Amino acid sequence: HSGEKPYGCSQCGRRFNSTSNLIKHSRIHTGEQPYRCARCGESFRFQQQLLRHQKRHAE
Repeated sequence: HSGEKPYGCSQCGRRFNSTSNLIKHSRIHTGEQPYRCARCGESFRFQQQLLRHQKRHAE
């Protein structure tokens, strides 16, 4: 790993090593929450947050 981070956020300047990480980060600025719980409709910014939430329904 070279540690190179060629992809920069135009909003805050934070840099990332991949476009996918930059896209995930950009949701902080845009407020986008593309992951929605089919059971209750709550939305989340990251898939991992949705998965954690769905486990609560199963309890």
